[in-house]
Amino acid sequence: LKLAEQGMRLALIARSKDLLQQTAKECESIGGHAKAYPFDLTDLQEIPGLIKKIRDDLGDPDVLVNDAGVYAEGAPQE
Repeated sequence: LKLAEQGMRLALIARSKDLLQQTAKECESIGGHAKAYPFDLTDLQEIPGLIKKIRDDLGDPDVLVNDAGVYAEGAPQE
């Protein structure tokens, strides 16, 4: 939200469409510009198309923030 407050154009990417849209609306409500892109980043072959869509919609990004995570059970040595 801090980035939205600073007027940055935000491409929000995650699998959860509803949460993305909610976050985009929140960004817009504080004066930012955000667009939601529901997407599964494990679908590697489709990533170039996503990047093209974002560039078409918002232009080239100035900043990339990656907050993706993976959950796995077991000891780190496994």
